[in-house]
Order: sequence, then structure tokens, then C-alpha cells
Amino acid sequence: MTMQILSGSVLLLACVAIHVFILATTIASFISLRPWLTAQPHLRRWLIILGVALTAIIVANTIEVWLFAVTVHAVGALPTMADAVYFVLVTYTTLGYGDVVLEAEYRIFGAFAAIAGLLVFGLSTAFLVKLFGRLVPHEIDVNAGEARLTGK
Repeated sequence: MTMQILSGSVLLLACVAIHVFILATTIASFISLRPWLTAQPHLRRWLIILGVALTAIIVANTIEVWLFAVTVHAVGALPTMADAVYFVLVTYTTLGYGDVVLEAEYRIFGAFAAIAGLLVFGLSTAFLVKLFGRLVPHEIDVNAGEARLTGK
């Protein structure tokens, strides 16, 4: 059990580090493109920014799920890699169908996968909320009390 807690903690820290690194890199790229990003509001620019942000989040989550799945399979907690990926995806998203479960001696890995998913989804949500907060006011024309998205 101690080894699972230690391994789970290392995996959790690795997932958070990967996520923070990818989000920080995305933010740094947005900062370096500030003149382009803050130019006249443009719907295409807004969609590109959101597309890049969502792609970064998807890439981060994919790496993290695979990290957990490879570990769960490598320690023998699940017989196939397909089962490991499925189990981690369902657990990471805290959906928890329960159709694939770990043996009692490996269950702590499942708990750490759920905690990792919860933390990184929270980071992703905060990132997107801040991004929307920065983008949307620049992209909305509020003349005469009417809000509309500019399509220039």
C-alpha cells in the first residue's frame, strides 16, 4: 500500500506538472503574440485562440491519461492496455462506470487518477475562464445596450 501511495503521488505530481507546463507554454505563446492578439477584434482570431487553448488542454489530458494507463498496465493491475486506458479515462473524468475495476491491491491508483483528473480539469477551467474573460470583452460590441459578436 505504501508503494501505491508513493507511486500514485508521483503520478499525480507528474500530471499536474505536465498540465501546468503545457498551459504555461500556451500562455507564453499568447503573450509573445500580444500585438496580433490585441489588434482590431476579429472572429477568426478569436476562434484560433480558443482552438489553440482547447488543443493544448486536450494534448495535456491525453498525455496524463496515457501516463496513468501505462503505469496501471505495467504494474499488472489490468491485463490489457485497452482496459488500462479505458479504466483511466473513466476514472480520470470521475465518470466511474464501474464495469472495469482494479483489484483491491491496486485501487489506490484509481483514486489518484481521479484526484489528478479533478485537479487538472480545475486548472483547465480556470485557464479557459480567464481566456474568455480576456477575449470576449474585446470581441463584443455593446452599442445601444445590444451585445453582438463582431465578424470582421
